[in-house]
Amino acid sequence: GTYDLRYGENIFRVVFQEGGIVIITNDKKETREYKWKIEDGEVHVEYEDFVGVYRIGSNGDLYGAMAVYDSGLRKHIPKEEQQFMEKSNQSFDK
Repeated sequence: GTYDLRYGENIFRVVFQEGGIVIITNDKKETREYKWKIEDGEVHVEYEDFVGVYRIGSNGDLYGAMAVYDSGLRKHIPKEEQQFMEKSNQSFDK
């Protein structure tokens, strides 16, 4: 699926592809690729320094709930600080 992520002043397009690849593009058209999977009903994205764990909302939106680091440290993210990915079918080229 395709999602929009607002982080500060930036908007990112997040596209989860079959085969376990997620492509994240910023509004300057710069892209990064990461691996992703669904585990225990949550979306796990393998970033450079940690694994982001996202809860799936009833409407399909994603909420950043936890960061898991290589050391095993698990940081739960308070609800008011969670990143929110809104399910979208639109493109940057509006």
